[in-house]
This record gives sequence, C-alpha cells and structure tokens, in this order.
Amino acid sequence: MTLSTTLKKVITSYHHPTLQNSLLRSISSTTLTLSPQLPPAPEGFIHISIAQAQSTTKQALQKIGWDETDASLQAEIMTCAELCGNNQGLVKMYQPALMAPSPDYAGKPITERETSTSAVINANQSPGMLAAITAADLAAEKVSSKGENDNGPISIVSSYNSSTSSGQLA
Repeated sequence: MTLSTTLKKVITSYHHPTLQNSLLRSISSTTLTLSPQLPPAPEGFIHISIAQAQSTTKQALQKIGWDETDASLQAEIMTCAELCGNNQGLVKMYQPALMAPSPDYAGKPITERETSTSAVINANQSPGMLAAITAADLAAEKVSSKGENDNGPISIVSSYNSSTSSGQLA
C-alpha cells in the first residue's frame, strides 16, 4: 500500500466533506512513497497519531468552553491544517485561551438571508472556521439540491461577523 493510498483512507475518515476535498486536492499532485517506519523524532518533538492529535485538541477546546460539536469540528480543521503544513493548526493549542469563545460570542452561525442560490451567514462572533464550514456546507447543499426549481451549477454564500479568520479553508 502506498502512502498516497493510506492518506486517502485517512482523509476519507474525516467527517467533513469540505476537509476531505481540501486534503485530497493537496495530495493529488504530490508523489508520495511509504517508508517502513517513521524516522526518530527530532529532540524535543514526539510522534503522535492523527486520531490522538484530534482527540486531544477536541478535549482542550471543550475545556475552554466549546460544545462537543464545535470542538470536534475545530479540532478536525486544525489537524487538517497541520497535515497540510499550515502551521496555524495545532500550534494554537500552546495558548488554548486564544481559542476560547470570544467574549462577544452570541451563538452558532445562523443563516440571516437566503434565496434558492445564495445566502448570508451571520457568524455571531464564532471562529471563522465554523462560519466558513457553515457557508461551504450550505453552498454545496444549494448546488446539489435538485427539484422543481433547478438552481443551476452555482451558488454563493457569504459569512460575516466572525471572531477570527480561517486561512486553511480558503
């Protein structure tokens, strides 16, 4: 089994289709080979599994105030960022308070305005990664929904009023 095949199996185990697609695109143009064993970790570093990184991050996020759903989603995105080489992922957990809900947090992102092909999401001061996932999911839903009014091949969903950015999902 090649590393590419292994990574694809790991990627498809992610629960979120947007993250799956992002990771699959990032490895599709990369040639990878599987080495029989990981090299020793450099001094001061350790090797941990993806599942362990995700689980530990989720627990830390729950301890600072996020509910299970939002903690799980953020942990998945942060682990994904780390796997893609984006050092804005798990490094945030060195100062978990920075990931705590904003003092102005008013709740989960909500759809404020909507048409059959567009929507505006009010993030309610939630993190950009939660707003971006909400918007991406709704856009994908609008494009894939077929019915009496065929919406066509495009939809536009925007979000505003988030407490952070989210470059990993851009």
